Amino acid sequence: MRTIQILAVTFLGAILIFASRAQAHLLVAQNGTLTISQEGTWLAVSLPASAFAKLDPNKDGVDETELAHGQRAVKERVRRDFRLVDIDGPLMLRDIVINLSKPHNTDATATPLLVLGRFDASKRPQTLRLSATIFGRSKTERVLKLRVRSGDRTHTHELTPKRSTVRLLD
Repeated sequence: MRTIQILAVTFLGAILIFASRAQAHLLVAQNGTLTISQEGTWLAVSLPASAFAKLDPNKDGVDETELAHGQRAVKERVRRDFRLVDIDGPLMLRDIVINLSKPHNTDATATPLLVLGRFDASKRPQTLRLSATIFGRSKTERVLKLRVRSGDRTHTHELTPKRSTVRLLD
């Protein structure tokens, strides 16, 4: 089991490295996927850099150096404000990998952050609540579309500051 987790994190890290080099679009901004399986619960989400106030102090768009300096704070914020809770309590988000994603438009200050991680779950959860309170400043950055996949079921949820918690797998 631990070997699978290590391989998965290594694979996700390699995707991020090669994708950033190729300037690929792995996820559209403000979109993500939560995949729930027997092996774990995996998160891949694109978040707006404007959600992290101190990440871009000079307001010229987040670059690799600024991300490197702010990486720890970004991970802490993602861990705190992106929560998954089952009947036994909150599941910890671990193995977080963050990278810059080339924006779809030419506005350099709209750089999205690609966030990958794994929620601790020793068993496949039956009932879950997801809460996300990370939103950007502009109107388009205040909606997060998250596709949840579990087995053969897929459902898309829209999270906003007014509707930041949803029930999953009901």
